[in-house]
Amino acid sequence: MLEVTSCTVTTLNKRDKKTRMTGQIRKLQFDFVIAKNITCTPGLKNLYARITDPVGNLLGENDEHLFPFENQEIHYSLVQPIEYSGENYNGTCYWPIEEIEHGFYTIDFFCDGNLIGSFPFQLKK
Repeated sequence: MLEVTSCTVTTLNKRDKKTRMTGQIRKLQFDFVIAKNITCTPGLKNLYARITDPVGNLLGENDEHLFPFENQEIHYSLVQPIEYSGENYNGTCYWPIEEIEHGFYTIDFFCDGNLIGSFPFQLKK
């Protein structure tokens, strides 16, 4: 099974420059690392991410955005195709936003029907 070992969040403004001001955030950048795993089958995989807000709502919930997890179909916020070779994989994905509130958020990563990483992050005023 794959494992996301780290994830950092960068908040970007409309010009894709770093910002800490909640009112100027227009995109979240997630830089993540999937650990080396020589027993996992290499190849093209879909990495799904679920981003939840401070009250537990899924960002970007869409009836068409479903993937299999634990014998059911659940919603995802974004999907990122990756080419996994069995070695460390450094990746980046983005989440565009119009408005966002300060507070504690969570991003959960899934691949091959498994939860492979969960990371809380905070957006401050």
